[in-house]
Amino acid sequence: NTDHTFRIRSKNAAGVGTWSDLISGTTLLNTPVLKATSEETSINLTWAEIASATSYEVEANGVVVATVNEPSYMHSGLLAG
Repeated sequence: NTDHTFRIRSKNAAGVGTWSDLISGTTLLNTPVLKATSEETSINLTWAEIASATSYEVEANGVVVATVNEPSYMHSGLLAG
């Protein structure tokens, strides 16, 4: 999650060209690899901690259901079967 700006120019024995237009890019945090185990009425999610992550958002069925600080989440209260 850091911003970087780049530009380039050509160079040879006679000298250098003009700089290109600037472009910017932002690095992204790594994507966690999610693992799950289930019980009758719950699903336990775990993943490896991601360096520099301060929290994790958990989405279930298209809705963010929790923001957690640890690399695990228990989704409980589900219907059996």
